[in-house]
Amino acid sequence: MPFRPDAPGLSIVDVADILLVAYLVYRLLAMIRGTRAWRILGGIVVFILALSASSALRLNTLHWVLDKATLLAPVALVILLLPELRQALETVGKIGLWPQVLPSLSEPAAEAQTVEEIVAAVSEMASARVGALIVLER
Repeated sequence: MPFRPDAPGLSIVDVADILLVAYLVYRLLAMIRGTRAWRILGGIVVFILALSASSALRLNTLHWVLDKATLLAPVALVILLLPELRQALETVGKIGLWPQVLPSLSEPAAEAQTVEEIVAAVSEMASARVGALIVLER
């Protein structure tokens, strides 16, 4: 069943598929923003632009070198992104995939309990006039 008459072959399932992929890409980019993976992604974009420019400008030697370097790219990415990959796999292993993909389905009760415990501890220290340095890991 076509979704729109002027777009033959585009069904509701196709639109849902496109929206799901767009959401997953958005969540992936949001997850790696500010990490080393984000800087590596910028380097990949520059590499692809250099490869395209060398082809368009007919810089054959540079294009050949960059083209051969693309063969090593998958191995290099795994080596460079090993800490981020390990962290992502640990996160999926601990809490499953769906709370990361759909954060609205995760348990807000656990977060609220953690906040309540921190507030109680800080209140207790304040009444005893004790200072503390509190570090929260994301």
